[in-house]
Amino acid sequence: MRYALMTAASAALAIGAAPALADQWKVEPGVRGTITYSDNLSLAPPGKEESGMALGLTPRIGITGRGPRYSVNADYALSGYFYTNGTLSNQFYSNLNLFGNVEAIERFFYVDGGVNIFQNFLSPLGPITVSPELNTNNRYTTYVYRLNPYLKGQLRGDTNYLLRWNNTWVDYSQSGMRESYVSDIIGQLGQPSGLERRVGWGLDYNRNYVKYNQQEGFTRELVRGILYYQATPELQVSGRAGYENNDYALTRYSGSIYGAGVDWRPTDRTSVNGYWEHRFFGSSYAANLQHRHRMLGFRLSGSRAVTTSAQQYNLGTGLAYDVVDAAFMSRIPDPAQRQQAVLQFLQQTGLPPILTQPIYFYNNQILLQERIEAAISLNGARNSVVLTVYLSDQAPITATGTPIDILLANNQNFVQRGASASYTYKLSGNQNISMLALRYHTKYRSTLIPGETDYTIFRALFTSNLSRRTSWFAGARYQWQDPNNSAFAQYREAAVFGGIDYTYR
Repeated sequence: MRYALMTAASAALAIGAAPALADQWKVEPGVRGTITYSDNLSLAPPGKEESGMALGLTPRIGITGRGPRYSVNADYALSGYFYTNGTLSNQFYSNLNLFGNVEAIERFFYVDGGVNIFQNFLSPLGPITVSPELNTNNRYTTYVYRLNPYLKGQLRGDTNYLLRWNNTWVDYSQSGMRESYVSDIIGQLGQPSGLERRVGWGLDYNRNYVKYNQQEGFTRELVRGILYYQATPELQVSGRAGYENNDYALTRYSGSIYGAGVDWRPTDRTSVNGYWEHRFFGSSYAANLQHRHRMLGFRLSGSRAVTTSAQQYNLGTGLAYDVVDAAFMSRIPDPAQRQQAVLQFLQQTGLPPILTQPIYFYNNQILLQERIEAAISLNGARNSVVLTVYLSDQAPITATGTPIDILLANNQNFVQRGASASYTYKLSGNQNISMLALRYHTKYRSTLIPGETDYTIFRALFTSNLSRRTSWFAGARYQWQDPNNSAFAQYREAAVFGGIDYTYR
């Protein structure tokens, strides 16, 4: 935890070192109150349900700041849930997204940092839900702190350079979960290709070090060269080769890397890019297809790479956010205004921040993960639809690419599949009705407790704006979790809920 405090303090100093005169600062406090009646407040198995009411209160604050050489974005919320059923303990959760960037030395030295606090699930065997007011011991809080200094600029001619040191500390609210630290050193040097110079080049260096408390660290180091060729104004192809060295404490490996890549941008609204490489674990790839239109955002992506649970927490804003952001880009070009519009849309539609993409459970091993994700957002004058689909397959491996014996890899050896569909209809200028259907499936590969489980929810939500600052909402849901093994959680839950939301603008 001491590292986390150092990181937060360093990020604050970096932001505070920015110029005092900002272009603009904006502070938006708010509060949300909810009341829920549920027939299964603790997500207990059939025959052990306890009904009752949950009262929720969530004060929050949002802060944005922009200056000539810095930016700050912060959103913090503290949720408290109070139960009329006397057998349940009251629950309190914090959620924070803080990011700051400062250009400390003009066009040379930069620092960015951030803090994220969010809720996650401990195990795929326990109860999983998108409803934060329900009381489950499978939920825990994750604290992620980042501090990333870097040098970036241009040498003589158009040779670009980057030297970046990413530092991430991760802590958990649950006892027995080990703190972790990730150090990622990145060096890049190269000349881009283009219409005037068809051939470009690049040199990449990366040293990744992952350390869990009370165990030896994992080190991954590689260097590669990339040769680019601008075949047409829209199409760039590349070849790559290099060498890597991996030290995973008990196993070590050194060997060559080779592969190819492509970047195709037929229009300013469409992009296709990706690469394939031969690595110590076999094929490694990352590919991304994005398209946006005035009323549409689409994304299809896939990857196969090594990672850890600590590194997975550094992933982006999520499938639903990304496609809605792309759909809003033509109508709202300003990033800060678009972010507010996207967050408001997701809140009105009731799209959950988790389960519309793979869940990352705690683990202290090196993982080989393959992911495929697709999402589309369609936004008309009155109707909006957001669809997401994903597949994630992961298992712990050694430094030589060999899967760890299944008896030693129970906690993270599983396949996840999921899909969600959200439909919103605007009844009037200030009233919306939305429907959400979501299904999540986990197949657990374990010789001790093999099995599969499904989580499904259907939810209807009505929202109405009373004023520019105040809205109220009401809804109903039915959700259940069905396993094929008694070791997994099983439950049924039906609920009605409502509340009021106030934002000071």
